[in-house]
Amino acid sequence: MASDSSRTRSPSGVTLQGRVNSNPTLGGSVMAKFKIGDRARVQDRPGWPDGYKIANWEGEIVEVKEDPAGYVIMKADKTGYNMAFPEGELDKV
Repeated sequence: MASDSSRTRSPSGVTLQGRVNSNPTLGGSVMAKFKIGDRARVQDRPGWPDGYKIANWEGEIVEVKEDPAGYVIMKADKTGYNMAFPEGELDKV
């Protein structure tokens, strides 16, 4: 899949990069829900035995994946670990 990059500067002067993913099955370009530097919260998954332990964890988006498209890497505030999620399983904070 082809992608176009757009670059912006954060207040600290760090270059941030967002991506537009082109998906022919969706009929053209689709803007990613998140971009690097966005804050996100993990959604709950009802029905998980003993509950979804990482529900409501928050963190910062550190990478927007091109392959597989629609996934992001979030650095969790609670642990400092980089964790991969489909964009649909996160809410913007």
